Amino acid sequence: MKRLAYAGIGAVLALTVVTGCSDDDGDDGKKESAAASVEDAPKDASSEDFCTAMAALTDATQGEEEKPFRDALESLAEVGTPAEVADEARTGFEVFVTALDELAWSDRANIDPLDGDDEAAATAFVTAFSDACAEQLSTE
Repeated sequence: MKRLAYAGIGAVLALTVVTGCSDDDGDDGKKESAAASVEDAPKDASSEDFCTAMAALTDATQGEEEKPFRDALESLAEVGTPAEVADEARTGFEVFVTALDELAWSDRANIDPLDGDDEAAATAFVTAFSDACAEQLSTE
């Protein structure tokens, strides 16, 4: 079952690398976002915690409710990245969390492309995710 969840993570990551997410609804009344603290997210997370947070985010994207998605995204921002994640991949993590945080849930099918630097960083993050979670991906 977890293997299926990790496969779903790949789809979420691939979608984010190819596209950015935008929120044009001007909703200034929402709670503090995951993106607000992503730059301060830990840089020493265990691979297990990181992969578990990514799996929870993927599970949440499969649902119809926004709150589990927002909670999982906030949790990922709180967990951060493993220490072995390179600087460009860390930037990609920040791009990934920010892009998903800015996603207007009601308009999640309409997404805009990432810029070149953001796309490169997000691609580095996808690679870092694959490396960090490879053992869990192959055993579950």
